[in-house]
Parts: sequence; C-alpha cells; structure tokens
Amino acid sequence: MIHRLTIENFRSINEKVELDFTAKPEKAGHPGYTATATGEVVSRVNMFVGPNASGKTNVLKALKVLYWAIVLSAKTNADGFEFLCSFVGNTNPIRIAAECSDGTEELFRYEVALTPEAQFLEEKLSLRPTKRAQWKNIFARKLSPA
Repeated sequence: MIHRLTIENFRSINEKVELDFTAKPEKAGHPGYTATATGEVVSRVNMFVGPNASGKTNVLKALKVLYWAIVLSAKTNADGFEFLCSFVGNTNPIRIAAECSDGTEELFRYEVALTPEAQFLEEKLSLRPTKRAQWKNIFARKLSPA
C-alpha cells in the first residue's frame, strides 16, 4: 500500500508536493481503512478533488512514471514515456518518490530523478525495517544523461 507520494518538477507540479495517504490511528478498524504492519493506518480508497487543470491527472501520471521506472525501464527505453515527463519550459530534474509497505513492518521508499526527456539521473531504494528505525539504503545510483 502506498503511504506517501512525493512529486517535484513534474509537468504542472513545480514545487515539491507530498501526498500523505495515512490516517489517524483511531481510524484503524473503520471501514475503508487498513492498519498496516508498520503501525500506520492507510485509506483503502483515495480521491483527488480539485478544479480543472489543478494537477489531479498529473499525480496519476507520476504513478505511471514510477511504474515504468521500477518495472519496465530495464526492458524498454524511454520512447513513449518522455511525453509523460516533459512540460514546456521545465528543465529542472523531475523527482518522484513513493513510500510503500508490503504487509510486513518494513516500509520501502523508491526515489527517482529524471530529466524532462525521461533519462535517469538518480535512483534509490531504501528500507525502514521498523517504524522507529532509520532509513537504510538498499541501493543507490547516479547516472549521467546521455
């Protein structure tokens, strides 16, 4: 389950934005909420509400970029994905990160930095084994754009 999503310099989202999908602990046991093994309570269903052109679709596109980076980037090139990333006038690195749990007490954080043309600049996977532990890097790499 996704606990938090951070997006920066992605399409219309220029400032760093953190979406927190966790809820207050007293929501545990209520319909629509799940208490995770990390001790956090996460909503099972989330909605994005806002006026047209406020960035709702770009949040979903950021999740698609994360999916591509995690699952498909080793198998495919960025052709077809740069349209997700680029936005006229933005030359700053795109940064997207997600914190997710896997049903254990462990919390994973995957972070990626891309050029607007969807070329990798940085990639990092971290693990927090328990709620009170510090984040530990599983792997991290920095790349030079081609």
